[in-house]
Amino acid sequence: MSPTPWNRRHPALVPYTSDHHHGLAESRRLKLAAGGGAAERVAAASRFCAFFREDAARHFADEEAHLLPALMDKGLAERAMMVTILEEHIELRELVDELARGARAGDVDAHLMRKVAGAFGAHIRLEERRLFPMLQRIAPAVLDSIA
Repeated sequence: MSPTPWNRRHPALVPYTSDHHHGLAESRRLKLAAGGGAAERVAAASRFCAFFREDAARHFADEEAHLLPALMDKGLAERAMMVTILEEHIELRELVDELARGARAGDVDAHLMRKVAGAFGAHIRLEERRLFPMLQRIAPAVLDSIA
């Protein structure tokens, strides 16, 4: 199914966009809590790590299994996008692991919280603004098969 003029997203991408909306909200909460006291930072970091473990990790795995392979046999720009997304997934997993270690220790660095929130938000915007339009343009059959 191709997207209609009033719906910019292919139906297969709508659940990913919904996840992104939720991710941006969680990222914003994490960033705002970075300005709070130690207990607030630990609670917010713990909540974000739980969200990441329960939702974002599944989302990343779905993208890696279903969306990114569509870029593999395309041009240089498409393969470069695939590599960028994979590298960002790895970086975000590592940052969240660091955040989780701080939360378990009861000492979460505010700078790290802002870094995680910023990187997560930037990653979502990259996917929404560049990856998804690219997929809609070059791989509509792949999207149709997973819709």
